[in-house]
Amino acid sequence: MPLTWLLAALALLVLGASGAAYAVAVRHGGAADATAEAFGFPLTPAERFAATARLSNEMEESVAACMRARGHEYSPALIDIAGDTARYGYDLTPEEYASTFGFGLAEGFLRSMDAPSSSASASYSTPAAGPDLDACRERAREELPAADRTLLEQIEAYDAARGQIESALRSDPELRRLNEQWSRCMAARGYTATDEEDLVRQESAAFDALLADLGASLVPGPSGAPSLTPDARARVEAFRDAEIAAAEASLACRSSLGDAIDEAEARVVRETLGATAP
Repeated sequence: MPLTWLLAALALLVLGASGAAYAVAVRHGGAADATAEAFGFPLTPAERFAATARLSNEMEESVAACMRARGHEYSPALIDIAGDTARYGYDLTPEEYASTFGFGLAEGFLRSMDAPSSSASASYSTPAAGPDLDACRERAREELPAADRTLLEQIEAYDAARGQIESALRSDPELRRLNEQWSRCMAARGYTATDEEDLVRQESAAFDALLADLGASLVPGPSGAPSLTPDARARVEAFRDAEIAAAEASLACRSSLGDAIDEAEARVVRETLGATAP
């Protein structure tokens, strides 16, 4: 069983479980906390990231040892837990995150350009290693300590239920009504999004378009890695500032409704999961 699913699920597990908006912004309360409580995960984004990244690193080290024992070269995909926690703002409050990262798009990009994470991708010597790789991954799972195996099973259960949770959050009548109030608040600030997820989708599409336009502006940096020209950096920084303004407006409009959205999201998660969580 490949480990990429674990890394792919990691962001949503760390940041929340209610759609694309929560895949790019640190979330507390509401769906994020209710999901964490239901599946027995740590409640803060930093703790969720650390626990899941540690599990991923442990399994990757086990896979690497198994592959080497079978005569293959294998470089494990290891996550820099402390470095990435600070680099990507997992330890920030929602207010701190919004004022620093916005939704994590432009600022995350700039940080990756200026100081790339030391987290590594897995690599192995030959495609012929595929069957051995599958066997080593299964062995790594079987050799996990009981507590880590429980965490892995919780992550799998969460991953299986995520689509159901997201669908329920989008269709709940009370949340739709609250999102309409949020949308009116945002319209008064100059934004046209129907809900937070729609806002992040708009921001993401605009940032993708900016990056595509800046493709020719990447130049080799001192280490040989791509770097931005001064003009390109200025455009990304301008986008970041606008993105931060949108994130702060979104947070303010959410807060203007008190705890209503958080409470409604938590209710929907609890009702949806039922006996799904372990």
